[in-house]
Amino acid sequence: MNKIVLGGALGRDPEVRYMPGGDAAVKFSVATTERWRDRNSGEMKSATEWHTCIAYGKLGENIAKFFTKGSGILLEGKLRTRKYADKDGVTKYATEILVDTFEFPPGARSGGAAGSSNSNAEESNEPTKPAVGGGTAPNSDYSHQQDVDPF
Repeated sequence: MNKIVLGGALGRDPEVRYMPGGDAAVKFSVATTERWRDRNSGEMKSATEWHTCIAYGKLGENIAKFFTKGSGILLEGKLRTRKYADKDGVTKYATEILVDTFEFPPGARSGGAAGSSNSNAEESNEPTKPAVGGGTAPNSDYSHQQDVDPF
């Protein structure tokens, strides 16, 4: 089974490009941080991992619409490694998470401010977040686009 579940924060604004057929391809990075106390010194330590994520179609467009740098996100997807040639013709490999679904973290709200508190939404008449922020990716050939790199 190839399944990835991440909860983290976007490291930059999503980058939107369009495939030759007109479907959106959205690339963004998610940071996950692990924290622990060192057994010997008692000092708090942390390590941050950066994950490159790709979402296609309406799912990707919704991510670009509702999330910006620093926004929290919960997502599920699958790990994909693809091979490509850089501008000099050198073969490179990229490991990415192909996003299947995403949600707003608890307390986040929609409208480009994901990651913000939603505690005043009822009092301010602001829209509340959807239960699932965009649903699932359509059953498509996106996961097999090894030789198509919109980025």
